[in-house]
Amino acid sequence: MTSIAMGAVVTEGTTHTETVYVGTRDAGVFKTIDGGQSWEPARDGLTFYPIRTLVTDPQDPNILYAGTDYNGIWKSTDGGERWSKSSGGLYEGLIVFDVDIDPHSRDTLYASLAGGVGLGIGNVYKSEDGGATWTLKDAGMPRSSDTSTYTNGVFTLVIDPDDTSLLYAGTNFEGAFRSTDGGETWAPINDGLPFRTGTTDYRKSVNALALDPHHGNRLSAIIGRRYYVFEAGNWQQVSQDSFSVNTGIARAHLTFHPTLSTTLYSAGDRFSKSTDGGVNWTKYLGWDDSGHVPEIAFHRQTPGTIYAATDILMKCWGGVYKSSDQGESWAEASQGITAVPVQSVAIDPQDDAIIHVGAGSGHVYRTEDGGETWSRTYLGSIGISDIAMNPQDPQTIYLASTRFYTSTDQGETFQEVDQVEYPECIDIAADSSAIYVGASFGRGVYRSTSGGSTWSQITETLPLFGSSVCPILSIAVDPNDRDTVWAGMQYGGGIARSTDGGDTWHVKGLTETNFVEAIAVDPTNSDEILAGGGFWEGSIFKSTDGGETWQEKASGIAFVQDFVYDPRNPRWVYAATEGYGVLRSFDGGESWHDYSSGIFYPVLYSLDISTDDPPLLVAGSYGSGLYWIRPAAPKHVFLPLVVRSNS
Repeated sequence: MTSIAMGAVVTEGTTHTETVYVGTRDAGVFKTIDGGQSWEPARDGLTFYPIRTLVTDPQDPNILYAGTDYNGIWKSTDGGERWSKSSGGLYEGLIVFDVDIDPHSRDTLYASLAGGVGLGIGNVYKSEDGGATWTLKDAGMPRSSDTSTYTNGVFTLVIDPDDTSLLYAGTNFEGAFRSTDGGETWAPINDGLPFRTGTTDYRKSVNALALDPHHGNRLSAIIGRRYYVFEAGNWQQVSQDSFSVNTGIARAHLTFHPTLSTTLYSAGDRFSKSTDGGVNWTKYLGWDDSGHVPEIAFHRQTPGTIYAATDILMKCWGGVYKSSDQGESWAEASQGITAVPVQSVAIDPQDDAIIHVGAGSGHVYRTEDGGETWSRTYLGSIGISDIAMNPQDPQTIYLASTRFYTSTDQGETFQEVDQVEYPECIDIAADSSAIYVGASFGRGVYRSTSGGSTWSQITETLPLFGSSVCPILSIAVDPNDRDTVWAGMQYGGGIARSTDGGDTWHVKGLTETNFVEAIAVDPTNSDEILAGGGFWEGSIFKSTDGGETWQEKASGIAFVQDFVYDPRNPRWVYAATEGYGVLRSFDGGESWHDYSSGIFYPVLYSLDISTDDPPLLVAGSYGSGLYWIRPAAPKHVFLPLVVRSNS
């Protein structure tokens, strides 16, 4: 199960032709030493901010720099094994789009940054001590406004390898700039650079800059979907108008084959290739069938082998793709990269080696061997908000997305159910006699007592927001009584209970929380209910009297998205949070402790647990894949609290 939501890929050094690094959106950095056959995490010390760009030191392949979104620059000196912050003096409120290393002075680096609305602001920084400290270097670049301390957003930088005091920068609205003194001062080089349609105030984005080694390091660029070269003080369009190189969304990528003088590659929203010096371009991997391709890399000693980082997008599964024929054909090479945005997870109640996963991208994954291999299905939906399996018949699966789906062959195929609109959450009675689906956009609750073949819609007696039923964010059937159902709502609807199978509902509090996104009923005591909710921040609430009163048991945490009870002891409960990872309670939810060691990206939307002893506990991270553990029975319960109890 592999994907990259956004990434940068770079090959190592001058000799290790099969060592490649890839940066992901939320799962850090991964490394392969066998040309993409297998990958391992290389992220110790990194935070979970998106990796926008990766570079290796040309003189020492063990030194890497990672530019992030809103978290500055990080450095590794041991081939990605450990990372430390390398951002002294650098403003971290922007995206680091490019990092360039002086090829003759390894301690001299430049970074280009952009951010703000429309990526309209940015800066250029320089370091002369290997990234330990950075100094602003933007003299001569126009300010984004008269009072701003920012320049225009800077997407790309390039250093002349023969004269490293000569630099070029490409911006979002102000064109291209050149420095002849190592970044101390900059001057525009915009003659011939096109304006945006309908204006003479803003230039088209300069999304990629590169120096053509076959033409005396001639400056080249991707500008407004076209390929340009800078000659005799002017920009000249080379590519034909009918050939779009890349869409120019933020930074693109442009590189030259080291020995074939007329072969060029570009990445951005696609991988494109030209074999006639940039006049004509052919798309081989990209938007229509293989997602977004933000970065490519190849080793100079083996230029026929290209690696591409691809985004999850529609039919594209994301991950790293590899070509061994200069980009003519591609194959997946992502085994071990765990960067899927998991939204929901369900374990087969009869075999915990079978797990179903719904991704935020609309993809469904299934394993039958405990995660060793995965099969995949794309449903054409925006995201999978919930998955539920029939506890008596695990061949039958229900799936909530922008539409509602059922499968009767254990997830091999899915069929859309037109009767259910805008599903958000699913729960099934323990005896599988009733299925409940909570929906958004005023659709209320749907119920089926026929195994999903027919459905009835319930909206009356549910609380309103304006003239519509409050959106249903969570739903739970009492495992002790299939006719008792709980629903958590948005917009002040609070939490409601039905004791007649959903026919009528009564609000039972928590109306001040705004979001009630998780509900669980003690499997041995119907009077004890847990709810996760909040307004600006998350809390865990507990009722011991069937919802008549509620006590806040943990506050100041991220929103709770899911609860599961340990089958060995109902006092042992786990909670998935949207930022604090997994929390665990040994006293039925009275107090909570951190249980997230090993989870890289602690934004979790789903949990499930098997009935084995010890059980399999599975947590889905929205960005770094699936995690699992078999929790040992606690030897004691006196652990330090990580969240404060208010009761």
